[in-house]
Amino acid sequence: MRKYRDTKQKNFSSMTKISKFLLLFLSFFPLFSNVVSAQSTKSYYYDSIKTNIALNRDSTFDAEENQTFHYKGNFHVGWRSIPKNKFDTITDIVVVDGETGKPLIYSNKRLTKEDPGSWGKYTYFKQNGIYNIEWYYNLTDTVHTWILKYKVHGGIEFNKSSDRLYWNLFTDYNVPVSSAEVNVSLPSESHINYESYRGPHPNPFGDIYTKVSVKSIYFKSLAFDPREPFTVDISWDKGIVSQSAYWADFFRIYYGYILSVLIFLFTLIAGFIRWLITEKFPEEKQIVVPEYTPPQNLKPAIAEVITKETITSKGLAATIIDLAVRGYLKIEEEKDQKFLRIFSISGGILVLMMSAFLGLVFSMEFTRGLSGVDLLWRLGFATPLILLVVLLFTKKGWEMLKGRKDYVVSRISKFEKNDDLDEYEERYLNALFAGKNYFSTSHLKNSTDRSLYEKIKKVKELIFEKASGEKGVYEVDFLQEKKMANIYIIMGVLSFLIFYIGILLTQFFVLIITMIACFVGFISFIKYEARLSAKGIILKKEWLGFKLYLETADKYDLQNLTPDKFQKYLPYAMIFGVEKKWAKAFDNLSLPPPAWYGGYYVGSSGSSFVSSGGFSPSSFSSSFSSSFNSAFSSGAGGGGGAG
Repeated sequence: MRKYRDTKQKNFSSMTKISKFLLLFLSFFPLFSNVVSAQSTKSYYYDSIKTNIALNRDSTFDAEENQTFHYKGNFHVGWRSIPKNKFDTITDIVVVDGETGKPLIYSNKRLTKEDPGSWGKYTYFKQNGIYNIEWYYNLTDTVHTWILKYKVHGGIEFNKSSDRLYWNLFTDYNVPVSSAEVNVSLPSESHINYESYRGPHPNPFGDIYTKVSVKSIYFKSLAFDPREPFTVDISWDKGIVSQSAYWADFFRIYYGYILSVLIFLFTLIAGFIRWLITEKFPEEKQIVVPEYTPPQNLKPAIAEVITKETITSKGLAATIIDLAVRGYLKIEEEKDQKFLRIFSISGGILVLMMSAFLGLVFSMEFTRGLSGVDLLWRLGFATPLILLVVLLFTKKGWEMLKGRKDYVVSRISKFEKNDDLDEYEERYLNALFAGKNYFSTSHLKNSTDRSLYEKIKKVKELIFEKASGEKGVYEVDFLQEKKMANIYIIMGVLSFLIFYIGILLTQFFVLIITMIACFVGFISFIKYEARLSAKGIILKKEWLGFKLYLETADKYDLQNLTPDKFQKYLPYAMIFGVEKKWAKAFDNLSLPPPAWYGGYYVGSSGSSFVSSGGFSPSSFSSSFSSSFNSAFSSGAGGGGGAG
C-alpha cells in the first residue's frame, strides 16, 4: 500500500512539473510570436533619393546623395554600391547623418552591424569591380535621411564637338523608390542637350519632369519599381570642362602605377643601351674573315655557347656526330623505317596518279555543259585533290611524303672514365644510354622519363662551366651569371608574396618596391650578366669566320675538300644550321659512306634513294633535334648577354 502511494505521489510530482513548463511556455508564447511577427514584417523603402552633381572644370564632379529611408522594423546597416563603369575612380567618400548633420566616423575595415561599437561609423571598399559604401546605425520604425558625398574622377566623356556625362543614378535597388530627383550644374553657362532614362529605354517626353537653365538641368520622377534604373545623359559645349586637366587628374590618381611602369621601361632601355655600348658595338668593329679550321679547336657544344650564348638541341645532336666521328658511336637508321618509307612513297605516287586521272576526267566533264549543282559538286570533290598535288610538289610536301627518319645510336668504344672525354660528354652519353649499349631517337620522342630531363639539364650546366673555363674568353662568365638569376628569383618571389598577402595597400608602396627592384635588377645586370671579354669577342668573330667558310667552301676551297674534312667539320655546320650548304659542297665528289653511319639515303637533301647506303646530315640533324625537342620540351638552358 505504501509502495502504491509512493508511485502515485511521484506521478503527481511529474505532472506538476509538466504543468509548470506548459504554463511557462504559454506565458512566453506572445513574446515569441511578436519576435517572429517582427521578423516577418521587417521592411523598408526609399521615400526619396535626391542627388546633386556639380561638374568641375578639372574634369571631376562632386556627387551628393540625400537618401531618405522609411524603416519598418529594426535596422543596423545601409549600403550603396556603384559599379565601376565609364569612370576611373571615386574618392573623398563621406557619410553624414542627415537628421543631425554630423558626419559618421570612418573605419578602414568592415564592421559587425549588430555590435553597438559599430554604430555611427562607415567604411568603403572595392570588390569585384564595384565600389561599396556601408554605414552602421541602430534605427527602428522611423524615417531617416543619410547623406552620401563622393568625388568621381574620369566620369566625363570628351568628344569632338561636345562633352558628355552619362550617369546611372541607381540601377539595382531591391525596394521601391517613391521619388527620385537629380540636379546637374555646370561650372559656366552652356547650351545643354539631354535625355533621361527610366528602365532600358530613353523617355525624353515621358513621366520624367525636366527643367533646364543655362548652367544646370533638373530631373524628377516618381514611383520607381524595385530594380528599375534611373539614368541621365547630358552634353554641353566644348571648353566648359578642361580635357587637359583630365590627364593631370589621371596622373594624380594613378601616379604610383604610371611611374612604376616608366621606371621599369627606363631600366630596360638603360640595360639595352649598356649592352649596345659594351657588347654590340665592340663586336661590330671586328671584321669577319673566313677561317679554314675550327678556332682553338673547340668542341661543337663549346663553340655554340660562345657564338650563341646558349646550348640548343642542334648542339646536342652535333655532339653525338662529333663523338661518332671520334670513334665512340655508331649511328644507323632504324631498319623498319626503310619499308615504311617505301610504302609511304609508293602510296604518294599512287595518290598523284589518281589525282592526275581524276583531274583529266574533271576537265573532260567540264566541257560537257554541266549544271551548276553538278559543277559545284565536282569542284568540291576535286579541290582537295588539287591542293594535295600542289603540296606534294613542294619541298615540305616531299619531306612529309618521305616521313621523318629515326636512328639507333650504338656504343662501339668504352666511354666511362675516359680521359679523352670531357665530363659533360661522359655525363651526356651515360644519360642517353642508361646502362644499355644503344638508344634510339624514336624512344627519346616518346620518353616521359623526368630523370632524363634532369640529367640533360645537368649536362647543359657542365657545358656552360666548360665554356666559362676557357681562359680569358669571358669578362663575366656563366657561373657568375647564376647569381643574377638567383637574385631575380628571390625578388620575384618576394614581390609575389607582398602583393598576394596584401601588404601593399597603396600605390605609393608599389612605386617604392618597383624602384628598389629595378635598381637591384639593373645593378645585378651590370655586375653579373655574362659577357665576353675583348679576347672573347675576337674568338667569336673567328668562329663566325669559320661559319662563313662552311657556307662557301664549294666556291673557295673545293680543291681541299676531303671525306675526313667533311666528317670532322659536319658537327660545326650543324650548330650553325648550315649543314645543307656544307654537304652541298661535296655533291660532285664520290664520298664513301662514313664508317660510323649506316643508312639508306645519300646526298645533302636526302632525296635520292640508292641501295649502297649513305648519309644525309640535314635529315639526321632534323630528326635528332626533333627527338630532343620532344623529349625535353623546356628547350635549351643558359643565357647571358655576350653578343
